Amino acid sequence: MPGWASRPGKADRDGDGLVAVREDFSYVSREVPEATGQDQHPVIKGESQGEIILGRMQFARDDSGPNERATLNIQHRPSK
Repeated sequence: MPGWASRPGKADRDGDGLVAVREDFSYVSREVPEATGQDQHPVIKGESQGEIILGRMQFARDDSGPNERATLNIQHRPSK
């Protein structure tokens, strides 16, 4: 199934340039059942406080046309 990574920008529901866990879950909860013929339904488990940010969107102009192209920049910070 083409995931959100193949459709950059779609998971950033509020358009703030950040993709949070809740936004990504909302996106895949709609897309996965449709893409799998209702065979798979994502589930989110666990608890957290505040927002967990998965990555920051970077927008770039595509010289071949007027559309913006988005990529998700995920920064890994090793545990101490």
